Amino acid sequence: MRASVVRTRSAALLAAATLVAAAVPASAAPAPRSTDRACPASIQEDGFPDVPRGNVHEASVDCVVHWGVASGRSSTSYAPAAVVERGQMATFLVRLLDRTGAPLPPATRDHFTDDATSAHRDSIDRLAEAGLVGGKGGGRFAPAEPVTRAQMAAFLVRVHDHRARQGGRPPLPPGDDAFPDDDASPLAPQIDAAAAAGVAGGYADGTYRPGLPVARDQMAGFLARVLDLVVEQGLAQVPPGPRVLTATGFAPYASAGPVVLHSPADLVEVVGYHEANHDGARAQAPAAGGPRSLVLPSRGRGTDPRSAADVVADPSREVRSPVTGTVKRAASYVLYCRYTDQYLVVEPDARPGWEVKVLHVQGLRVRAGDRVTAGQTVVADGPRQFPFRSQVDDSTAAPHWPHVHVEVVDLGIPDRPGGGGSC
Repeated sequence: MRASVVRTRSAALLAAATLVAAAVPASAAPAPRSTDRACPASIQEDGFPDVPRGNVHEASVDCVVHWGVASGRSSTSYAPAAVVERGQMATFLVRLLDRTGAPLPPATRDHFTDDATSAHRDSIDRLAEAGLVGGKGGGRFAPAEPVTRAQMAAFLVRVHDHRARQGGRPPLPPGDDAFPDDDASPLAPQIDAAAAAGVAGGYADGTYRPGLPVARDQMAGFLARVLDLVVEQGLAQVPPGPRVLTATGFAPYASAGPVVLHSPADLVEVVGYHEANHDGARAQAPAAGGPRSLVLPSRGRGTDPRSAADVVADPSREVRSPVTGTVKRAASYVLYCRYTDQYLVVEPDARPGWEVKVLHVQGLRVRAGDRVTAGQTVVADGPRQFPFRSQVDDSTAAPHWPHVHVEVVDLGIPDRPGGGGSC
């Protein structure tokens, strides 16, 4: 399993750009773009010992592995110096489109005669059918041939422009003649466009060296810059990392005034705090040592940003009561006028007159009048999985797990009339 070490990446990314741009005259090609948008500080280490931190492309390798665009040759080897083959490049490009929200449909026919035994045949055919790659003539794709720096620039410009069209964005504009050594290349226009966008950079002497093959670590730098460009254009978001769980033991995750709230689940991915609908909802203070938590963006409700909690939990496990008290209500209702949901409301012993609301569960096991004990009484078979995306899902791994909503309401505070209407 790969390491889950979070580290600061800005210095490594800056070093990669500086190495390429150093000693280049001011009139030369633009410096490669930063990749901070696509490769933020929270990106995890890839865990490959053959890509040490001294490698100028190490941060980019981490980034493309995190996005799922590239992977290692094995669980312990990325093979950074290995040359990228044309077939491999096809798979990288297909994954890039898939991870940025524009997956290519299956191909309807075999486009080349020489890729029948290639593991990348499907990717090659899908790209060819979309008009994003061409062959080498005579019906050949040459999947085992190295990818040159000129070809890399052309591949990435075409793929970016395809993604841009899918998102209603313009293609990359033509660039000025950025390098003195690519004039004879038929791919010089694509090289110049890639350079102008900061996707392709030159060497310290101002050359591009279009005929050189591309190594796997260098390829990661090219791909990371394209990912950064599509993130900047609003065409994609950085995917969350691997699912990291906290075994809570149903211990307290927060408190609201005198009411201590135990985790309703024993395996929790994250607690997403947000603004409650009810004006009397009390702010929840996270408990020390509890699950990972965050405050979700405002919903414009005017209530405290921690007045409700979405506890993202294992969908296969039971839900227990977050407080000790008496069940006041437990029933089904229709969420958003469309989806069947279940809930319960508990009057906590710690603060009579208040209500603890638990929503988004299924298989209710309690009813009004029942006594429940915090962290012990099973109140439902599990959290309710809905067929739509929730706000907290932006901060969790895919496929997204359901969440249990917990809210503590002081009924002494009147709630303003809502404007949601009825079904």
